[in-house]
Amino acid sequence: MHGPMDGSPDNDGIERRLREITAELAGPAKFKEPSAAERTSKPVQATQRMSWRNRRKAKRLRQPVRESRPTRPANSRRTGPAPS
Repeated sequence: MHGPMDGSPDNDGIERRLREITAELAGPAKFKEPSAAERTSKPVQATQRMSWRNRRKAKRLRQPVRESRPTRPANSRRTGPAPS
């Protein structure tokens, strides 16, 4: 049985592949993601015209969410005297 560091051919292949992977990661990036500042400076371009309904929905979704009032318990909706 081979130990973890006995220099077996399998171990050499693994170490060689690890060196290759490390060298690939150390190289320049294949693509560059824009920073948050760069993304905000460019306007979003719509690919299609939106319908009036979708424009209205989008406008409503951009507004901040308002805090709702606390709801009443279900049993407080009764009016009049309690049943006997």
